[in-house]
Amino acid sequence: MMEAILATAADDGDLRAASDRIAAIVRAAFGVEHVAIATVDLENAVRVCTGFSSDIIAAASAPYRLTDEEQADYERSLALGVEWFEDVQAVEAATPRLARSKGNGMRSFMRATFTLGNGRVGLLGVGDRTVGRFTEREALELRMLCGPVGAALERVTLEGELRQGAAALEAQARIFQAMAPGATLESVAEVYVREVRQLFGSSHAVVTTFVGPGAGVLALSSEHATAEDYVAVVTAQDWNPSPTLGTVMRGQPQIVADLSIARRGPIEALAYSRGLRTMLRAPLLRTDGSVTGMVSVGHRRPYAYSEGHLARLVELTAALGVVAERAELTDEAVHRSQQVGALTRLLSTLNANATEAEVAQLFAREVSQLIGGDSVRIFAIDNDARSAYVIASQPSLPDPLPRRRERVERMATYDGLLEADGALYDAGDPESAVGWLAAYAEARRLGSAICVRLDGASGPAGAILVASERPGALGPEEYALLADVVPPLAMVLGRARLLASLQEQTRRTDAILDLVAALAPQETLGDVGEPAAAALRAMFEADICIVSAVEGGALQVVGWDSGEERARMPVPMMVDAHEWPLLHRARVAADLRLERRARSPYSEELRARGVRAVVEVLVGNPNARACMVTLGSFTARSYTQAHGEQLLRIARPLEVAVEYLYGQREAARRASQLEATNRVLARLGAGGSPRDLARDFLLECRATFECAHAVVLRNESGTPTALAHVLDPLEGSPWGPAPLAEVVAAMEGPFPPGLDGLSTLMRAHGFARELRVPLMVRGEEWGAVSLWWRGTRPVEDEDGYLLASLAGPLALALERASALDALAESERRYRSLVTQAEEMIFVLDPESGAIVEANAFTSRTLGYTPEELVGLPMRDICMEEGLEEKVRTVLEEGEIHLHEQRYGRKDGSSLFVDVVASLIQFGGRQCVLVMARDVSDRRALQRQLMQSQKMESLGEMAGAVAHDFNNLLTTILGFAGILKLSGELGQEDLEHVSLIEDAARRGAGLTSRLLSFARGGLVRFGPVGVGALVNETLRLAASTPSGRCEGRWESPARPVMVEGDEGQLQQAILNIILNARDAMPEGGTIDIELGRAAGRAILHIRDNGPGMDEETRMRIFEPFYTTKPAGSGTGLGMAITYGIVQGHHGSISVETEQGVGTAFRLEFPLLAPAGSVEHEATGSVLVIDDDDLVRRATRGALARLGFDVAEASSGADGIGLLAQRPEGYDVVLLDLVMPGLSGSETYRALRRINPRLPVVVCTGYSADAHMDAEMRGGISGVLRKPFNRERLALALQEAGVMLPLQGAMDVPA
Repeated sequence: MMEAILATAADDGDLRAASDRIAAIVRAAFGVEHVAIATVDLENAVRVCTGFSSDIIAAASAPYRLTDEEQADYERSLALGVEWFEDVQAVEAATPRLARSKGNGMRSFMRATFTLGNGRVGLLGVGDRTVGRFTEREALELRMLCGPVGAALERVTLEGELRQGAAALEAQARIFQAMAPGATLESVAEVYVREVRQLFGSSHAVVTTFVGPGAGVLALSSEHATAEDYVAVVTAQDWNPSPTLGTVMRGQPQIVADLSIARRGPIEALAYSRGLRTMLRAPLLRTDGSVTGMVSVGHRRPYAYSEGHLARLVELTAALGVVAERAELTDEAVHRSQQVGALTRLLSTLNANATEAEVAQLFAREVSQLIGGDSVRIFAIDNDARSAYVIASQPSLPDPLPRRRERVERMATYDGLLEADGALYDAGDPESAVGWLAAYAEARRLGSAICVRLDGASGPAGAILVASERPGALGPEEYALLADVVPPLAMVLGRARLLASLQEQTRRTDAILDLVAALAPQETLGDVGEPAAAALRAMFEADICIVSAVEGGALQVVGWDSGEERARMPVPMMVDAHEWPLLHRARVAADLRLERRARSPYSEELRARGVRAVVEVLVGNPNARACMVTLGSFTARSYTQAHGEQLLRIARPLEVAVEYLYGQREAARRASQLEATNRVLARLGAGGSPRDLARDFLLECRATFECAHAVVLRNESGTPTALAHVLDPLEGSPWGPAPLAEVVAAMEGPFPPGLDGLSTLMRAHGFARELRVPLMVRGEEWGAVSLWWRGTRPVEDEDGYLLASLAGPLALALERASALDALAESERRYRSLVTQAEEMIFVLDPESGAIVEANAFTSRTLGYTPEELVGLPMRDICMEEGLEEKVRTVLEEGEIHLHEQRYGRKDGSSLFVDVVASLIQFGGRQCVLVMARDVSDRRALQRQLMQSQKMESLGEMAGAVAHDFNNLLTTILGFAGILKLSGELGQEDLEHVSLIEDAARRGAGLTSRLLSFARGGLVRFGPVGVGALVNETLRLAASTPSGRCEGRWESPARPVMVEGDEGQLQQAILNIILNARDAMPEGGTIDIELGRAAGRAILHIRDNGPGMDEETRMRIFEPFYTTKPAGSGTGLGMAITYGIVQGHHGSISVETEQGVGTAFRLEFPLLAPAGSVEHEATGSVLVIDDDDLVRRATRGALARLGFDVAEASSGADGIGLLAQRPEGYDVVLLDLVMPGLSGSETYRALRRINPRLPVVVCTGYSADAHMDAEMRGGISGVLRKPFNRERLALALQEAGVMLPLQGAMDVPA
């Protein structure tokens, strides 16, 4: 009977069907009327009847929720193990279960318990309507029968889980196929719900997205409800999620085991009313962990799903969450683009003559509709005037916009906008707000606000402020949208402001022309003052303009213009020049009403006429002759210091007019000075070095002023030196040549005592009189001109005036000549640096786009001659798009930095460069200086590093998956081998077990391929001759169907040996050869070379095929990447090759050129010699593995080999067992990856106890993963999971361990 029960486990994995068959077998064996098999989950208080065969009670397959009394009854039965009743009708204190049996006519009854996995308990009940039907012996037989029944049910459960796991992988693959480029979220969701229903055997599956306070239906596949039903529920006004649904909305997956007893919200109520009892839910998560929706799967039966089902649903939902987030981001980007595009199109349709206020008001209205908020205000900032004013408001202000401008020095927002592009304020989170915006918002009791800067050509051009009374109404999304639409507004406002500026310039030009006409030679001061006042008033839009003349301290009004009838003129007055605070500078009064004392001669007069703001300038010397202009406005703060500076510049010609009228008497003297100046300027205009110019000037001075000695001194760092001098010694002079030599020597060097010492020296040699004039350059004393006379010739004031008038042009000429000398030296150094630089440096004409000049390094790098480069269009070199736009950026911003730009050489090849381009003056015009550095090697290294990191991450993931599968396959193979050797199976059962072994081996093959990708996946270490391996690989390649390819290879005379797995290495080489053959269908050659270098074996494989483009070369080692037609390749070949090479501590690289061919270079460490150790067998093995099933399977296999087995579930337990019996074991089988102490740490501890004890590593990872060099060199072998008894025996023999039962089995060598 036991054999029959166990045979039912080798069926199709259907737990219900297997349980029914077992129940029928038990019923026939005991000859009774009733048998039932049930499982009880005590933790969740659920009972499920899995098997049934009865003539007394009707079958009940639905799960049943236990009461507290029933749960206590089952716990008591578990403690007893078995119990029987001769007549249940006679039992007075009947338990709930016996009470049900009484009601069905049951008389005799017995039951026994057994344990299952995952905390479940099994029950086997047998009953009959005959009193005293069962004996104690039969009850014990029933108890003994529970063991096989439990094992059979566990096997069926495991088989079902394996099949469902495979089905889950297939469903996941189909879902991934649906996520192809172009797929929408809806199409992927439709595939998803169909696959989930099929996978979980459910009658209902739905994908729901959370939208605002409600939800929406994305996809539905159901036998119970329609999409309209769901939409009606989730969009209802009173929709409120249940507590159970709230758990999912917070990101936690969930099982609603029984809707009949769960708290039901609207969705749960709909499901329950349509016949659903169990619901399985998983959240749709974004990458930041937030929830965007959920997936629900429903079943008609309660308690239909377990935690394993929930875990599979979460795995399948992860991919759908990525698709949902991608679709959400795409929709958001499209929506924002449409919004920004609408505003941009609106701005582009504005009339070209629209004013700044018209543009801003229209934009404020559109922004208010787009973003919301209670108000929108747009400010303009005049950086020159240092003022700001409102130009638009939405809703519109009740009164016209004020003319008054607020000074930006008093605006905290101005300083804030200088530091940042904008800011966000929310009263609900005031600590996160920027200080200046928080102060603005809190002062106005705003709930939320956003402010974004408008950038102009010379700084902040303005700002746009959106405000709301509600906290949280304006957030980061609105800020980002406003920031996107601001640039076109700034551009259009700039255009309007430029138009207004042009109109203003036109008006001012007309006023200047009127002013120039007024400055023409006139008869009286009034003829100049009256038209000048009218022109200046129109130019500055003033209400009053007064032009006054000053001579000898007397102030006289010579021009007046205002919009009102002049009632009276200010009378002439006398002013004290020493009290006058203005001398060639402007005074601005923001508001005359706030002045405590009069600061202008006209302050009281203008205040009485209602003038509020005044700007006033004085040009000239009030002690002699000067001119004053006063402008007044009836609006306070109409003028700034910038207006004053501008008025000062414009008013200076009035000084000339006044001087002309007052200075007619000086005409003759000025004519003489002009004649002398012309002669000097003619000499200075000839150019030359500073010393030559100074000497020519002194010669002209000696002729004009009849002086005996003249010198030009230059003041360098406070020490005067003689730049040039002329000396006219007279024959027969009493001073003789020696004193003159002393003077000349003094002129040739610095004067330690200073200029006073020079004067003393000159007087000591008979020079009686000196005239010295400073040489001024831009307000600083550059040097001086000194003239000396002998005898008694007087020096007149006219001489000083004339020399002073000549000194100005001399100073400018000397400064210009010095600058030209410095410029020539700078250019010489620049050309030397550019010529010798090891970077590409060339000058580009921005108009034609052609190269104007280039250094030699540019010619060498690009392959052109210097003559070919000059005039070559830049687009023939730069292979990037948008060249004109980049040049425009340099012209606008002055400089641009570009990275990894692709340049083309003359021979057609290309290189990548980092570029810095800046605006320079070259040959009297604006050009672009380009400096480019070749970064091709750096770029290639970066991409290679990224590829290596990507492959390493994928390899680690594949290795972890393969490890877990190998543990499961080891258990399957181990127990299958035990079953085959039990001798209790029939032929058909043996065939079934063989099928299980074949399936497990195929699974092992799949994990082996994963491990091959995961850094090599070595099966077995050993010496490998690379030359012989290449010969065998070429023979294998020649036996496959191929084109007309010729393989050329010559084996080296000296063998090249490496350590590794021969099969894996052959697969790597074969993959490269077959790829080369497939790339040359019309034929070609494959050359193979083998050599040694620096302790490594070097293998080159080259072909003369079509080569690869750059993208293919960079992605050739990626998994699933292929250039072959669909169905012609999996895209894993080169990824596996990469993993094999990495697993052998080697490296692989590829070089290719289209039209030439491809070359692979493989490197491996050469084999190092190693020794071996023999051990004496004791017939005992210590197995250390954290997986209980793997230990049980290994123990069974070792027992069949004749070994005594000790087990340890962790490294610490294994160390403890060995410490008790240091010499008591032949070998240790050690799992490499365990919780707690790792395999490496356990190995070292075992070595410290018994250094001679052989250790064989068992691992589901690649052979050398998780092992350092010390461990790899000390272990006795590696046994890869999954393994069977034969492979276990072979690994023990290779480790030098003698089998206790020699000859008892045929172990392959």
